[in-house]
Amino acid sequence: MTQGSDSVSCDYTYLPGMALRPIPPAKAEWDPIWRYCRDFLFSDWFEVQDKVASTPQTRLFDDHMWQGDEPMDAVVASFQRIGTSEGRALFEQALRSGVDSLNDPPEELLRLFKEMEQLPEWFDPVKAERGRQRMLAVSLPAQVGTLVFGLFDTVLNTDVSLATGASGRFRYDGANRTAETMFIVSEAYRGAVLPGGEGYRLALRVRLMHAFARHGLRKAWGDEHYREHGNPISNASLCGFWEAASAGVLIDHAMGRTCTANEYDDVWHYFSYWSYLFGVSEPLLPENGMAALRNFDYLMARSGRPAPERAELMNSLITNFTNLYGLEAARGWPFRAGRTFSAYLIAGLGVLIMGPETTRLAFADTAFENIDFARAGRWTRQITKMAAFTSSVIDHVPGSGPIRRRMHAETALLGKLIETAGRALAKKNKLSLDYSAHDNGHTTAQDFLRNRSAAAAR
Repeated sequence: MTQGSDSVSCDYTYLPGMALRPIPPAKAEWDPIWRYCRDFLFSDWFEVQDKVASTPQTRLFDDHMWQGDEPMDAVVASFQRIGTSEGRALFEQALRSGVDSLNDPPEELLRLFKEMEQLPEWFDPVKAERGRQRMLAVSLPAQVGTLVFGLFDTVLNTDVSLATGASGRFRYDGANRTAETMFIVSEAYRGAVLPGGEGYRLALRVRLMHAFARHGLRKAWGDEHYREHGNPISNASLCGFWEAASAGVLIDHAMGRTCTANEYDDVWHYFSYWSYLFGVSEPLLPENGMAALRNFDYLMARSGRPAPERAELMNSLITNFTNLYGLEAARGWPFRAGRTFSAYLIAGLGVLIMGPETTRLAFADTAFENIDFARAGRWTRQITKMAAFTSSVIDHVPGSGPIRRRMHAETALLGKLIETAGRALAKKNKLSLDYSAHDNGHTTAQDFLRNRSAAAAR
């Protein structure tokens, strides 16, 4: 579709050399609720401004708020043509045995896997491994802080809260949705991200799930929503997700454990390949760590305010965070105690990272809106600062580098714990964890309720 005067004319795939689309109207405001977090994460790296000056990178980021994931969106369109069940079977076979094992696959599927099965020219596996090691060396409070930052981004970011709230999965399909997320955050094993690895297969399954969800949301919301907000689960927001995955490194740095520009460059190189696997277009990927930091800052400055489902979403996420402790089937005081602990942990890290006012906004009208946020924040700051200091001391102990590399030869302790909890949750609830929840048009909360009622009737 070519660019014209009507709003849906922005619905096309950008190619280098094309005119850049303007930012979607709903994203055009600068909201102050993100300023505290931006200062906390980025002020040691560059001067943070209320409004970020326009650059070629920010203009490209604006443009890609209109864009989905063209290669995987095309695969979903081909599944509509040949049948979703058959398409999913071909997709899984290509993941297990390579696309050359398929007989007469759809051209869209062939094109996707031919590209993904080859490492891009810019990828340096040695640099990426250094980045993986540096990312895994983050202190435990900062690792948990990364998860909590993701939770606040889900609740408060306009795009993410709209899409997540509309799907209703944390409320109506909570065990499955939580287990899916747990496996994404735990998949940091050596080589997992390379073609054929477990992380590679997980990334492409999640990418396909996003494409199904994007297709369903576009259909459910219609052109009017697109005209205002751009593409649900946009290419720009996918890039921002992986920039945010480095938050633990930045939290440690803000608390006194220095990360050098070269170290962060390695970290971003590792996450840039994850971004590539998840469908972020190569022109959008920041070229180095500093460009990624500035892009991350811009993403937050444009994150807007939460969807109407904010309080419901926050309550659901606190409950699902509690599932990490294996209490999802518990009744009575063990579950209540676990849920209260989760709320205080989230609140304390929220005050540290997001600031007290933004944290209160996230908790407003929830079961835990009357938490003593100031006390939770003080304790969290002390613990996080102590952990960062301890990690910094260890960094300077002779011989600590080789020891740390042996410790993180596979993945970090928190990643192992999350993976174990995810497998236990999946086993207890008999979950397939194939990321197929949206395959057959199950996109909105109404879809999940309707399907649940139909299953009960059978």
